[in-house]
Amino acid sequence: MIPIKNLFFILCYAWGRLDEGELVRASVDEAGTPQDLLARILINGSNRVLKDGLDRGYLEFAEESSSLRGKIDFSTSISRLLFEQAKAATFVDELSHNILHNQILKATLISLSNSDLIDEKLRSELARLVRKFNDVDLIRLTASVFKRVQIHQNNSFYAFLTNVCELVYLQGTPNSDIGNLKMRDFSRDEIKMRKVFQDFVFNFYKLNQKEYSVASERLTWGAIGDEEALRHLPNMYTDVSLSSSTRKIILDTKYYAEAFQSNWGKQSFHSSHLYQLNTYLDSAQRTSKEVRRLDGVLLYPATNDEFTFKFELRDHSITVAALDMRQDSSQ
Repeated sequence: MIPIKNLFFILCYAWGRLDEGELVRASVDEAGTPQDLLARILINGSNRVLKDGLDRGYLEFAEESSSLRGKIDFSTSISRLLFEQAKAATFVDELSHNILHNQILKATLISLSNSDLIDEKLRSELARLVRKFNDVDLIRLTASVFKRVQIHQNNSFYAFLTNVCELVYLQGTPNSDIGNLKMRDFSRDEIKMRKVFQDFVFNFYKLNQKEYSVASERLTWGAIGDEEALRHLPNMYTDVSLSSSTRKIILDTKYYAEAFQSNWGKQSFHSSHLYQLNTYLDSAQRTSKEVRRLDGVLLYPATNDEFTFKFELRDHSITVAALDMRQDSSQ
């Protein structure tokens, strides 16, 4: 199992939110479970936004008044004979805390406060925070809600909190509702963690070295045939491509509980993983003629034994390695 402190570190890198993570990291390593970790992050983050003042945005509402302000609603004013009463129906924009990212935060705080998977002390802190969102409506969270969130420079801290809220939502079971959240341990969800691990590795290289440019690179199949057939070929992207003027390294990240396959008592590398990496290297070889050296890496997470194996394959240096996820993330 990945230590809680390291799990927090991985999430911050994966979301590209290291600065925001520093602001809420107090006590996160005291969380006993991944679910408690998410609760602690939201508690710390919510305390911060409440201290600074909840973000506000302009919301439009309708009113009838004798003092004109906003935009006149002529249709309503005429149909209700408001002009004859020296009044008018208007649309007015006013600053309000009742905006989408505050609604998402409130709904998630309530869900966690009602979950029996969360430490009781944390649940009490969550419930206390909810009461400070009185002027924010309670909404039902759906996948589409998170896509509508608008973050700008002045409220960028909310992007980090929204990432956490979305992870809580995605790890809820199909029968979860706002009053009884049954949340899975996301760190044991291989499908979810594959993307987290991939983004962690990508952003780690992007932020911690300058020798190589970092990208997810679109590769071509080099196939020849009729246009109809070629249109059905899937897109091919690397997880991470590290490129310099003389060398390119293609990293393929694999979040698997076991880095080896076993056949008849013999352990070996996963065949499909090597085939995939070899396909990437063949494609890059065709399109990167100016690169003198082209290497490949299969990178796995390790919570037991770290390892590194190197060999040559068709003029390419191949590394199969497991990154120790237990080492101190502060070093």
